[in-house]
Amino acid sequence: MFFLTTSCNKDFKLFEDYKDITIAYGLINKEDSVTYLRIEKAFLTYGDMFESAQIADSNLFPYKLDVRIEKENTEIIFDTITIFNKKGGIFYAPKMQVYYAVTKGKFENLDPIKLVIKNPKTNEYATSETMIYDASRLKIISPTNYISFDTSIPEKLFINFNTIQNTRLYQVAMRLNYMEVNPQIPESCAYKHIDYYLEEQIALTTDGTERLSITYNIDAFLAAVSNGIPTSTTLERYWSDEMELSVNTANEDFMAYQQSTSSDYSIIMYRKTYSNIENGYGLFACRAIKTKVFQYDNRAKARIKNLEGLNFKGSIEDYE
Repeated sequence: MFFLTTSCNKDFKLFEDYKDITIAYGLINKEDSVTYLRIEKAFLTYGDMFESAQIADSNLFPYKLDVRIEKENTEIIFDTITIFNKKGGIFYAPKMQVYYAVTKGKFENLDPIKLVIKNPKTNEYATSETMIYDASRLKIISPTNYISFDTSIPEKLFINFNTIQNTRLYQVAMRLNYMEVNPQIPESCAYKHIDYYLEEQIALTTDGTERLSITYNIDAFLAAVSNGIPTSTTLERYWSDEMELSVNTANEDFMAYQQSTSSDYSIIMYRKTYSNIENGYGLFACRAIKTKVFQYDNRAKARIKNLEGLNFKGSIEDYE
């Protein structure tokens, strides 16, 4: 007869010893005047992780990190600043500490750049590399002059553009610019906008030789305007005769990260989130935007003016 004996190790540890782990997120656009990086640390908690995430001290290093971007033989040094308009979510808000640097005019197309984060306490480094690109070669082929709201001619309700090198992810945004004013207080006029985002498009390659096409839904655009602007009987509103149509692009690292965090791309219950931060976690990637201005046709102006409860009176040009 055999007997199986076991012993209990009273030194069993549920948690490993805590270690500083750097988490960094940054999207670089060469046209931005200022570049912001979110750099924090992973935290260990014995309680509810969602409650702990709402505490700034759980996320922030208690000291400033040495952060820089290296480009050829130059360095761009980052400092800390507190922003006060972060939207609420899993992590603490509305105040948040970020790292920033003035970068306008410091990047060129196809510049390879390297993010270097040094922890002055542990002397450990977290790094990442990406390549700058711009959207100057992206061409919006159609529409040409006017945004059509004529649903009886479906072939006019398409946006066509060519792809560019070094990127695969594209998203088109339609922006309605408008002004609102209290007629009793003319100096109260404020300029605002509403964005309507179309479905993301993915190029097959990064060689910039494809043409992508996406249809836009007029009713969905007008619904976004109606839902985004509070109804009012006292404020008068005036739309701009020009719609901004922008093609937002991001490189392949960003696309890989997005796909790893989206349930739309897999039925697997668990998978590792994509990261391109060496000795850390997060994302350091590049983006670029191409914007073109179009006129509304008369049908579009009529439908905007008739949006219920928004009190649109006409165009800004008419008001002025």
